Amino acid sequence: MGYENIDLVSLAFPLLGQNATQPPKSLSNLHLLPPWNDLYDLGAFFVATFLAWSLARVLIANILLTNVAKWFGLRRSYQEKFAESMWFFLYYFSNFMFGICLLYDKPHLYDSRYFWYNYPDHHMSPAFQFYYISQLGFYVSALLFLFPSLIPWVPNARLKHKDRTIMLIHHFVTIALVAFSFGLNYVRIGSFVFLLHDFSDIFLESAKSLHYIDKDGIAHVGFVMFATSFFICRIVLFPYRTTWSIYSNGYSLVEDPIWAHFYISLFLLGVLQLMNISWFGLILRMIFKGVEQGKMDKDIRSDSDDDTVKED
Repeated sequence: MGYENIDLVSLAFPLLGQNATQPPKSLSNLHLLPPWNDLYDLGAFFVATFLAWSLARVLIANILLTNVAKWFGLRRSYQEKFAESMWFFLYYFSNFMFGICLLYDKPHLYDSRYFWYNYPDHHMSPAFQFYYISQLGFYVSALLFLFPSLIPWVPNARLKHKDRTIMLIHHFVTIALVAFSFGLNYVRIGSFVFLLHDFSDIFLESAKSLHYIDKDGIAHVGFVMFATSFFICRIVLFPYRTTWSIYSNGYSLVEDPIWAHFYISLFLLGVLQLMNISWFGLILRMIFKGVEQGKMDKDIRSDSDDDTVKED
């Protein structure tokens, strides 16, 4: 068979279409339940979540939380950082709790083989569809906020971090993973990845917020919990429960597997894991520097902050 006979759309997204020229409008093969069983409705819902997250960030982070920072007497640069960290804390905490409520009784949360049993017949409830697609809307919105020229009226503290480039890569990879896993119905393994990453980020953003308001004693406890949870969730559990599961269980438990799907998944997860290792290196650097100096240093992702937190 020649390459001209290969159906690329069906090869890449077999659950979204059956031919390269006329993919079906219905998403019934994804086993969606109403109301998101139509491709256009699903696209409209994604746009709605993207706009909702963007508006919420402006209203909550850039207005409400910035005023809270002013109430604490923080100087201008720390107002933006505090508001941003609190915004991400609220998101990761609420998203993690929502995910736990959806998944606590699901066997794939505890046994990786259930990522693949009966694949692709994995039904998604409306609540689970909301949980998954809203993640996509959130990270597309977060990506937008890394480009101030597109939204010049919104202050953005994350532009002052040294790791802006790796954050850009992270958001692009995350968006690709969410869209790719949803299109292939790899939503069980995808939802597990959400939980692992959200959990450790709760402690990171809370520790940073406490540091900005000069509560370093509690912030140091939060940072220790963050470093511990980061190592367990992202350095140990993430590759063992996801990447290794694709290699060891996916090949054997999925009937008639399409190898390209596994290779693309492994590549994207591998890039995410490399970023996790890079970030863990920064965490260790911060710990060693704190031990040497007898105190925990400021946020190492900040370019030009001095040690003064509050305004004179």
